[in-house]
Amino acid sequence: MKLTSKAMNILSKYGVSIDEAKTAGIAAFNKRIGLVQELNRISAEIRELEERAETLRKYREVKPIHQEYISLSGRKKEKYKKEHGGSLQEFHTLNQKLHEWYPDGRTPTVEKMEKMIDDLTARRIQKNAEYKAADQRSRELSEAAREIENYLCQEQSQEQQKRKKRNYLE
Repeated sequence: MKLTSKAMNILSKYGVSIDEAKTAGIAAFNKRIGLVQELNRISAEIRELEERAETLRKYREVKPIHQEYISLSGRKKEKYKKEHGGSLQEFHTLNQKLHEWYPDGRTPTVEKMEKMIDDLTARRIQKNAEYKAADQRSRELSEAAREIENYLCQEQSQEQQKRKKRNYLE
């Protein structure tokens, strides 16, 4: 009885009637699932932007080495290539990645990407708060619906036992 009273309090907290409890719990659960999918999408987008920003940072570091290499000629160029071969190879690898990501050649700045990451992170925090609220609501409504259903089944069972007893006594 005490649990049923708590369940009724939960239903009144969310403004849901006994008849609507189960469907409200399911609706809250579905909203929770949608929020999880959106959180996953935002997180993947953040990871993608972080990877691109890191690639751009590395590209900025090795680009002067490549420019120096291009400005040289003859033996100086060969010597420079032997000394900085790894950095030159890294430049070509990073340059190729950037061309795949941005075929039109308009590469955003690292600062712009960091701003986008910050915006997405703030959005993820907001969606996470919505998710936690929806999760709590779905759990509480599901538990309340289950508790009320159990209580009603017990009442019905007791009523049937009383009828059997009356019929037996008659």
